[in-house]
Amino acid sequence: MNDINRAVVRTAERTSVDVCRTFTGHRPLGFSCFNTTISSEGLSVPGSEANCTTTAAVSWDLPSGWPASRPFEILTGDARELVKQLPFPVDCVVTSPPYFSQRTYGESENELGREDTVDHYITSLVEMFASIPLQPWASVWVNIGDKRAKDGSLLNIPKRFVLAMEAEGLRLIDEVVWAKEVAQVQGPPLGHGMIEPAPGRLNGNGWEPFYRFVRSKQGAWTDTCAVGVERRNVERVRYLPESLMQCDSCIEGRNLGNVWLVPTGQTTRSHYAVFPSVLVERPIVMTCPAAVTELGPRERMVERVEYDDGQSKRRVGKYTKQDHAKMSGRQDTGRTYVPRKPVTRGWTLSDLPSRPGIVLDPFAGTGTTGEVAIKLGRLFIGIELYDQNVKMAEERCKNATRIHEFNLSLLASDPNFTMTSGISVGSDATEVDE
Repeated sequence: MNDINRAVVRTAERTSVDVCRTFTGHRPLGFSCFNTTISSEGLSVPGSEANCTTTAAVSWDLPSGWPASRPFEILTGDARELVKQLPFPVDCVVTSPPYFSQRTYGESENELGREDTVDHYITSLVEMFASIPLQPWASVWVNIGDKRAKDGSLLNIPKRFVLAMEAEGLRLIDEVVWAKEVAQVQGPPLGHGMIEPAPGRLNGNGWEPFYRFVRSKQGAWTDTCAVGVERRNVERVRYLPESLMQCDSCIEGRNLGNVWLVPTGQTTRSHYAVFPSVLVERPIVMTCPAAVTELGPRERMVERVEYDDGQSKRRVGKYTKQDHAKMSGRQDTGRTYVPRKPVTRGWTLSDLPSRPGIVLDPFAGTGTTGEVAIKLGRLFIGIELYDQNVKMAEERCKNATRIHEFNLSLLASDPNFTMTSGISVGSDATEVDE
């Protein structure tokens, strides 16, 4: 067995749920922290030896009131009613609701997207989002598509949705372009958008918006290092290994832009609106805290450190004060650019017990958001209207739990893992060769 596929197994005792601490005093979370040890046996991991069997015990710190001794729960029913019954606030919402008058997923009259008018559709959606109990630092990510009228004109559903959300006090802070196909100046397009009949106009399936809303910009939890992009002359250290997070990342890299080229999802499952798993990775690691304590989420402590980017000295600012009388445009004085990179020095509140952040998808479908959230070390609550989708989502979340536990057992001996990701891993480990 090579080092990559060596099972580093934590020697934690497998017990029932034990109370690790009951919070007292100020309780912004509204629940206590419980520790559950979940076992994973006989997991088949791609790339490992055929006869390799792993036995990993990985602890999930679950909040009191959590309905099961596992990192996910999927509720069956109407999201508009069930979000009001959640026993505690969530840390992040990532979802793609049914589009207006696009398709039907079953026979229920409660299915969103069947409304008579766009206004009724948007009102139903916004009322549901406004009913979700959110932590003060929570973000709400929504992918929503547009629709054309019979005359071919766009109904502007995404823009109208944003205005309605802002009227409910949910502020738009990020607007991501989910690019499915991008036309280049020369050469074939990058990616592939769905073909549609479009006489006299462009194919409108090349992109969709992905919005991020918050209650308070100042209080919203954000870890941009987790989704940083490569920086010149800086070693690329990933937030998580590729087995848990497919998107590239560089925690000492540049700030991520808001145009993401992501291929459309493909699945053999009987669900006709596939949400790509890689599309939801960045929102989760960037805006759902890996660890939440009684005093709030842990924050990455970052120092901007000067470094050599391998380029000659240069100035920022187009014109000097002497030029500005002659030329229009920017009038700032040219300044020498000093390259700096973000270096993680630790995490706040690291001496307090914590539980993983909770991701909610009120339109869970077959469980893509849940599968991704669990692999990334977060807890997941899903809501889905149809039983057949719930069953598929349950299986995907169970498998994601095994994959996460297996990978954490491999990472248990890496002293830099917790510093990089903020995800706690037990230090007691034993290597097992099968």
